Amino acid sequence: MDEKMNGSQKGKGNQDLNIDYFMEMASKKTNLSDWGEVDFKEPLEKLLHYFDEFYPTDKEKRYSFGYTIIDILSKRLYIQDNFKKNGAILNTPIERPLFITGLPRTGTTLIHNLISQDPSWRYLLYYELVYPFMRDDIPNFEAYTINLVEQGLKALYSIRPEFISRHETRATGPEECFNLIKNTFYSIAWANEWYLPGYLEWFLKQDMTAGYAYYKKLLQLLMHRKGGKHLLLKCPAHLFNTDAISTVFPDSNIIWMHRDPCNSIGSGLSLLSVFHDISNGPDRFIDLYMEYFRQSLEKTMEIEQTRPSHIVSISYKKFVKGPVEVIREIYNKFGYTWDDSIETGIKKWLEENPQHKHGAHKYSLETFGLTQADLDKRFSKYYERYGNLL
Repeated sequence: MDEKMNGSQKGKGNQDLNIDYFMEMASKKTNLSDWGEVDFKEPLEKLLHYFDEFYPTDKEKRYSFGYTIIDILSKRLYIQDNFKKNGAILNTPIERPLFITGLPRTGTTLIHNLISQDPSWRYLLYYELVYPFMRDDIPNFEAYTINLVEQGLKALYSIRPEFISRHETRATGPEECFNLIKNTFYSIAWANEWYLPGYLEWFLKQDMTAGYAYYKKLLQLLMHRKGGKHLLLKCPAHLFNTDAISTVFPDSNIIWMHRDPCNSIGSGLSLLSVFHDISNGPDRFIDLYMEYFRQSLEKTMEIEQTRPSHIVSISYKKFVKGPVEVIREIYNKFGYTWDDSIETGIKKWLEENPQHKHGAHKYSLETFGLTQADLDKRFSKYYERYGNLL
C-alpha cells in the first residue's frame, strides 16, 4: 500500500479505514471496476468499524488489516471479471452437495480426508480456496498460485511451528471453506484472525443467507474450472449456518459430527490461542465465542428436526473406532454410490496418516478459565438430546 493509506488522520496518526478508499485501491491494483452486486458493503463497513474501534492506534495492525481488505476486494473484482467474461459460470449446477460440519475438533477434518479418497467427489483444494478465480494475464496461473500458497504455508509454519500439529494444511490438499466464506465479509474468520469482539457480537445477529448465496456463486466458479458429480464441502463454521445452507442449497445433505464440547471446545480454543493470547480467563471474546457455539448447536438441532432425511448425526467415538462402516452408513442414508475401492482408499490413507503424525495436541478448558460445569449449563439442551453420542 502507498502513502494514501494515511487517509484522514482522525488525530490518531493512522490511516483511515475507509471503504471507498479501499475499493478505489483494489480497482487500481487490478485495473478492474465492475463490482457486480455490492451486497458486501454493509458487512465490510461493520468490519471496518469494529476494527477501528478495537485498534484505534495500532499502526502495524491497521496497516496489515488494510492490506488484507484490499486483497479480498481485489479478489472479488477478479471473480466478478470471470463471471462477466463467461456467463455460463453461474449456470453451473450444484447438485446434492455434501456438507461436513460440527464444533471445532470433532473429527470433521478426518472424515473429510477419508471421504475425499473416493474419486467421484469434487472436493476443494486449499490453493483453489485462496484463489478461486482465473487470470488470463498470468501464464500458468494455477501453478503460479500453488507456488504462492506453498510459500505462504512455509512462512506460517516457520513462524508458528505448533500450528502443524493442530491443523496441517497443504496447498494441494482438501481444505475447509473458510477462505471462500471470508470473501463475503460475513465470516467468523475475521473475528478469529483479528480478535474482534465487537464484530463477533454483530455477526451473531446476522442472517447469513445473502452471504451463502455469494458463496454458492464461488462454488459454481470452482465447479466450472473443474467439474465433478457432487461437491464435498467441510467447515466447522457451516454449523452456525445450516439454516442458510438449507435455503440456498435445498437438496444438500449434512454430516454433523458430535463430540463432547468439553473436549472439542477446549481444543478449538487452543487452536485459536495460536494467534491470540486468550489464557487470562473468560473475557468478552470468549463469552461471545461460547454464545456462537451455543447458537450453532441449537440452530442445527432445529434443522435436524425439520430436514431429518438431509442430515445425519455421527458420534466421533463411533467414527474413530470404525471409520469405514460409518462412512458406508452415510452413503447409504443419502444415496451416494459406494464401492469397495473406497474402503481400500480409506484404509490406505489411515495407514499413511496415523493419529498425532506431527505430535499430540494438548489442551484443557482450565487454560481458558472454563470448567465442565460452565459448558454443562450453557449447552444443556444439546447434552440432553445428544448425550448418547458423546
